[in-house]
Amino acid sequence: MISKSFAFVFASIAISSILAEEEKPKASGAVVDFQLESIDHVTIDKQSEEHIVYTAHEGYAVEKVKEGDSVIKTFDLKEQTPKTVVRHIKDNKPYVVIAVESALHLVLKKDGDKWVELEVAEFYQEVLFKGFEAVSVDLAAAVSDKFTETTFGSGKKHTFKAPGKRVLKVVDGKTELIDGDNEVVLDLELFVSGDNKVARVVYLYKGDGRIKEIFLKLVEKAWKRVEVKDAAETLHGINSTFPADYKVVYDGFSVYGAFLAVAAIAFSTLL
Repeated sequence: MISKSFAFVFASIAISSILAEEEKPKASGAVVDFQLESIDHVTIDKQSEEHIVYTAHEGYAVEKVKEGDSVIKTFDLKEQTPKTVVRHIKDNKPYVVIAVESALHLVLKKDGDKWVELEVAEFYQEVLFKGFEAVSVDLAAAVSDKFTETTFGSGKKHTFKAPGKRVLKVVDGKTELIDGDNEVVLDLELFVSGDNKVARVVYLYKGDGRIKEIFLKLVEKAWKRVEVKDAAETLHGINSTFPADYKVVYDGFSVYGAFLAVAAIAFSTLL
């Protein structure tokens, strides 16, 4: 779905922050300084000049991010325990992505001598996805060559991965399941085994700037959003290694939660 550089940034900050949230230990502070080649209690993974990942060691969290004498961001480790910082350069402009938690990423860009915060949605759409063709994925259609295929238990897992393209909408024929107005789709997986079909969608919700994880399922010939428990049980039936009690990696946005969010917006316009 996405370029190698974006996939690396997204996966790097996601995996490390997931581990941090699972463990939630009392963390000691580590300082990430972009001008240093070696940092105590931090692993530096230099994939290229444009992508450098800083990961705090076990028992540590990033308390401060700096560039020499200039402090970019400071965290109160009693409130937040970031594990990963990515320094990303796009079009010769430096950006910093900090995984405050799995579902919440903080983005800063350098403006002159200062670092300023950038909306996460803007970063994905205007920076990482710049120049990408936005496409609509129809779950009712045959799986296209825009997906890669791997074995998943008794079935297959299809992952959207098309160079230079990104998912704008997810539809079921003429029915829009995700219209892209309030979402920036980051990942789309389709699991198929006989008549069992489940889709997992990860997207950034523009309303609160957080990453959501939802499931869609083919029910009586129509794709519907379902609760995680329902999807997990189906996926466990296809592949026993998939946990039947699966917990979402990012924010779980249930059907009921989606209704409440829409209702809140609707009623607010009447006040």
